[in-house]
Amino acid sequence: MIQVNQPLTQIIRDRISRRTYEPRPLPAEIQSELRQLLAQSAPTPFNQAPRFALLETQPLNHQTGVRLGTYGFIRGAQTFIAGIIRDQAGSYFDLGYRLETIILWLTGHGLATCWLGGTFNKSDFIQALTLQPAEIIPAVTPVGYPAPEFTTRERLIRWGAGSRHRLDWSKLFFRPDWHHPLTPDSAAEFGVALEMVRLAPSASNRQPWRVLIDEAGVHFFLQRTPGYIKKMQLIDLGIAMCHFELTCREQGLSGHWLSLRPLFDLSDGREYVMTYRCATR
Repeated sequence: MIQVNQPLTQIIRDRISRRTYEPRPLPAEIQSELRQLLAQSAPTPFNQAPRFALLETQPLNHQTGVRLGTYGFIRGAQTFIAGIIRDQAGSYFDLGYRLETIILWLTGHGLATCWLGGTFNKSDFIQALTLQPAEIIPAVTPVGYPAPEFTTRERLIRWGAGSRHRLDWSKLFFRPDWHHPLTPDSAAEFGVALEMVRLAPSASNRQPWRVLIDEAGVHFFLQRTPGYIKKMQLIDLGIAMCHFELTCREQGLSGHWLSLRPLFDLSDGREYVMTYRCATR
């Protein structure tokens, strides 16, 4: 569990993407705690161990001349976190899962973030880091104190992405088969955790996850958006899985991830990802 002084569900509800920041560095104490958090070896559903780098723009500009580019989407940020993986089975899911855990910790400490996948200049970040062979940077986030007000540009981006709108439960969650949509009233012990899944951030707010609950567990599927970048949606699934597991733990529903792939008919276009099985099942 992440260590914060607020309920996780409140942190998830409070967190929004911010693209304009006050141009001031993080306090030394927060930087120290964040570096420790980034260096931790934490469990993830696929055990792919993504790693993270903390980049400070001012020292970087002065020492190397590298300026971290985000194509104008981010302004004023003095710090970035870069997520680094090797392109292996499960690595994108685990990156989403682990970085979202870090983002929730930052939110709980009053800091703002913004998931960036295709809207940052990867070559700039590669220049600023020492990557191992076959390592890539699929996603980054700025970290800092948000500007007091949203800029007009921020409002337009949020409006274009539909940031305030989420799909209804009937489109996302099902039990015990795909013909029976779940409602908050019928979700029983998983109601809060599924609502936190529904509120999870995703690229262009596509919400590419579907969840089926039966006697074997809580099964997560990818519902791809035609024409959209699949690997970014794998990260989105990892974010949703993070929300689900952390909320379950907060609700006293401990469990573990496992693969039950052979059990499912995938002819409908959904792609099976992973199953969460509670310890009581």
